Amino acid sequence: YLESSMWLNTILHSVWRVKDNTTSDSFGGLEPYLSSFATDSLVESLSGSDKKPNGVAHVSFNSFTLGKTPPMIKGITMLPLKVDGDLSVAYMRIDVGILMEAELLLDISPSSLDYKMVPTTTLSINSLDTELQLDVSVKNIPSYPFVSYVNVSLSHEIPDFSLRIEPRSQNGLKGVDFGSFPLISKWIKESIVESLHEYVAPNYISIDIPAWLNGDPRIVSYF
Repeated sequence: YLESSMWLNTILHSVWRVKDNTTSDSFGGLEPYLSSFATDSLVESLSGSDKKPNGVAHVSFNSFTLGKTPPMIKGITMLPLKVDGDLSVAYMRIDVGILMEAELLLDISPSSLDYKMVPTTTLSINSLDTELQLDVSVKNIPSYPFVSYVNVSLSHEIPDFSLRIEPRSQNGLKGVDFGSFPLISKWIKESIVESLHEYVAPNYISIDIPAWLNGDPRIVSYF
């Protein structure tokens, strides 16, 4: 289904506009909704006292964005169509490649005596590189926009992935890849996996397409 994946990638690029504070406080698009939706679970996973490395005294959330570039749909497997009353529901399994400029900014206070003179550091978690498999269902309607809901879930747990963890603060550590520090890297990776676990099937997020087109901010729901 190469042609279908190209078509969906084109649509995804056209609706993935990112919030840009230099021109507008609210730019619209799918990315800001999804970023906002994912923030709470990420913060909860990262800030749990039982998960932080001993060298981290305090962590606070700064900002999160999935970036200006959407994931790349690499393949589609169509599953049998089902009927819900008078409406049809299309089911598909989608292979997605993620090499994104997503960025999570965290303010970290070290507790280790070795770093007692280091001030709070803003860490940038970026360059996420992985592949995912998604279960997607699309409920069709007879009139425009011809789709009422798009439901998306992860088919299974997220596989291994790479990322870059580097300081953004001007404190002498800027440019250092903290991903090479095993405890820091393990903590952040496990927190990301835990936050994504909420979206593994049978759980899913549902995107209300008509509401989105009408400018309703409450377009994404979690089930």
